[in-house]
Amino acid sequence: MLRAVSLPMSEIAIRSLALPGVLPVASAALELLGRVPLKLFVDNAECARVLAGLPHAGTPRAFARTLRAVVDPLGQVVTMLDRTYVAESVPVLVVWGSADPIIPVEHAHLLHASLPSSRLEVFDGAGHFPFRSDPERFLTVLTAFIDGTEPARLTLADLQTALRRDSELDVEAAAETPA
Repeated sequence: MLRAVSLPMSEIAIRSLALPGVLPVASAALELLGRVPLKLFVDNAECARVLAGLPHAGTPRAFARTLRAVVDPLGQVVTMLDRTYVAESVPVLVVWGSADPIIPVEHAHLLHASLPSSRLEVFDGAGHFPFRSDPERFLTVLTAFIDGTEPARLTLADLQTALRRDSELDVEAAAETPA
């Protein structure tokens, strides 16, 4: 789905949702597809809610531009895994759905492995919106994380050092790239 939205002119398709009758038909189709027991359709109700907000004003263009910054028709082109060292001492709660059709759960495991101070909570059967699938469990997990986690104590110097390291890595990578 994200690959399709990254295609040129996708904003026009998104804007068409504002035409009379289109959004109710799209929502009904998503509801029907949601009854199909496939991982691809696990988040249809939430996707319909998101779709309802997309066709307004500059939203389609902003959505498409933001998406194209990280996804192209071949898939994800940007990852933060090469920058996780910036947050390596910050406690992070990663909550993911095992049936996420948008960003597969394997990404959660990679992120968790790259962040030593992270805790991973996978909601079995949940899609891209695990907080909606099981809000009570989400609140329990979040509250336990907040109550049981010592906050990071980063100074301005810590952040500056991390950002300098980031800049140095960018310079090194540019120097290694053949012209």
